Amino acid sequence: MRATLKITVWLLGGWCMGAVTSCGWLTTPTKSTIWLNDREALKKAEDAALQLCKKIRGDSPASLPPHKFTTDGCSMWPDGSWQQCCVEHDMPYWCGGSAEARKTADRHLRECVAQKASWLMGVLMYVGVRSGGMPWWPTPWRWWYGWDWPHGYEQLPPKEIWVESSETDIP
Repeated sequence: MRATLKITVWLLGGWCMGAVTSCGWLTTPTKSTIWLNDREALKKAEDAALQLCKKIRGDSPASLPPHKFTTDGCSMWPDGSWQQCCVEHDMPYWCGGSAEARKTADRHLRECVAQKASWLMGVLMYVGVRSGGMPWWPTPWRWWYGWDWPHGYEQLPPKEIWVESSETDIP
């Protein structure tokens, strides 16, 4: 009985991993789900994300994500007065990079949300993105989401990755 259970669990686990891996291309979002009627705001966000990524990775087409920048605001979370924080957080997540760059992006989100909402809201969002945004998750909100899944962390030379919201003028 125990051997049968082990084999069943092993086969089911293998099938699930195969299904997830074969559907990896589904994990790259292809369109933004906010600002659908405000093309100007969406274009500003796309341009800001591209400039940030060029600052981090360089101008070479091979060093930039193959998929255009998209945002859904605060993935799996209400878009309150802190939506801009989430869009700014999506920019480095789209571009990708090192584990340290991801940690910096997540800290920035926590601080931004804490300023716009509350300390508790910032901490809750931080815990959510730290656990749910890992690059090996086949989700559209993962680190490196501008690239095809799977994609791990990368070591990049340390650079400042933040474009202040006053520079980007994102609504």
